[in-house]
Amino acid sequence: MPTQVAVIVSNHNCKKYLWDCFDSLLRQTYENFEIYLLDIASSDGSVEYTSGLFPAVKIIALKINCGFARGYNLAISTVEAEYIAFLNSDTKTEPLWLEKLVQSIEQNPDAAIVGSKIYFLNQPGIINSCGKKLTYSGTGFDIGYGLKNNANYDEPGEVGGLCGASMLARKTVFQKLGGFDEDYFLLCEDIDLCWRIWLAGYKVIYQPLSIVGHEFGSAIGKRDTPIRIFYTQRNALITVFKNFAGMRLSFSLTIIIAYTAIRILFYLTTGQRKNLKALLTGTGAFFPQLKSTLTKRRVIQANRKINDAFLSQKRLLTSLKDSAQEYFRVSRLST
Repeated sequence: MPTQVAVIVSNHNCKKYLWDCFDSLLRQTYENFEIYLLDIASSDGSVEYTSGLFPAVKIIALKINCGFARGYNLAISTVEAEYIAFLNSDTKTEPLWLEKLVQSIEQNPDAAIVGSKIYFLNQPGIINSCGKKLTYSGTGFDIGYGLKNNANYDEPGEVGGLCGASMLARKTVFQKLGGFDEDYFLLCEDIDLCWRIWLAGYKVIYQPLSIVGHEFGSAIGKRDTPIRIFYTQRNALITVFKNFAGMRLSFSLTIIIAYTAIRILFYLTTGQRKNLKALLTGTGAFFPQLKSTLTKRRVIQANRKINDAFLSQKRLLTSLKDSAQEYFRVSRLST
């Protein structure tokens, strides 16, 4: 009997994508899995829609919008399965999606988590994410973002992080490491989880034969929206404070301060007042989190199995030069 998997589909007011998501899951070649809808306080009838059309899907309905991170932690505490598959509701999986994720994690006993090749749902063949690189700014960037799929993205292997829209984790390791950090609410919790997985001595794996389409930005908009700017700025600071050791943390903070100053100037000169406000309030919102962040930092640093130099040598943590080049490339894209 194949290992049991709980596929947990997170959803917040994305009813219009649920048919494609669940219909594609019911076509999976893998046999031993259960599907859960984790509905986070939707007001668009997502729960009723799912119950009526997909009775095999188990419902975990949260009445309060407690965010992606806490929502998943609550859901995982209620399910019985060795592996947990995380999937956004605005996705459509290919038939081998789950089978290849399970094969990959079972073939890599040191791996705690494995992720898919993700393309844009409305642009088949254009990559959304083939894993992520860790960065000194604390956010990470998606490998291959906005580029045409090619043979360069067909090799499985170790990556710094994964996109939370589609990944599979060992439940025991996920819970051992405390799950997602609930202080994040949303955004960057996937890169933080993978970062902590590496520091704890496990591996993060990319599996290109597990393929999924993703309607990127369906819930909170594309790349440069106020909600993304706010949470990315705040959460990036939490990430670097927790996960970098002393010298790298100092370097990281210097980079974040300089980058923030440049963005402030850009938003001022271009009249983007809402984005400017989001950036400033996101920065300020970090400070009430500082005490709990430092408490978590002490635990992570005391138990880490690898150093930051290892991440750089393995090219899991990208150089400042490569990060800057990627930033400017992505900033010119319309996706």
